Amino acid sequence: MTFDIDVAAKLVSTLVTVVLAVVKLIADKRPRLVAYFGHRSEHHVKQKVAANGDVTQPPFEVYTHSVVIANVGKKTAFNIRLGHQYMPDSVTLYPYSTPFKIEHNADGFAELLIPTLVAKEEVTVSYLYFPPITWHKINTYVKSDEGSAKVFEPVRYEPPSKSKIRVVILLMLMGAFTLTYGIIRVAYWLGTYLYNLQAT
Repeated sequence: MTFDIDVAAKLVSTLVTVVLAVVKLIADKRPRLVAYFGHRSEHHVKQKVAANGDVTQPPFEVYTHSVVIANVGKKTAFNIRLGHQYMPDSVTLYPYSTPFKIEHNADGFAELLIPTLVAKEEVTVSYLYFPPITWHKINTYVKSDEGSAKVFEPVRYEPPSKSKIRVVILLMLMGAFTLTYGIIRVAYWLGTYLYNLQAT
């Protein structure tokens, strides 16, 4: 019975490709939190003057910003915590039915706790506050029982279609198959070369 290196290489490369696909599938089936700033706004409210010329309300400034938290994974995330070095008095969550609570510690910091975020669920946390507080003096971190969220700045882009994603995945698998096959061929050639070198 002869040993066909081509058949063995193809079998091994196929097995490696399948294993990589299974590992990716397992990794995808977990919660994965992302967070980003939805908006940052500064509003200038003009003074109000009565008919007799009296100022009934002086001019003032008010700031707002929002943080969007999304579970883009495929499992529920538990105990999502937003850290704050300063907690404004006005905090609103959307959807409005989202349960949450605010916990303060002895150091003056606070956490906003959301019990769960199911797969593909998204929550927007909006803040309203006044000078001298600014947005970068409020939020500190976003994390859950499963780990820290990936915080990033939003970038406008057109998401690829599902067909394009499938093509990219197929090309990646083909690349992994070809690379594995090539490595096995090189290893076999090197082994044969060294064996022949020793034999001579």
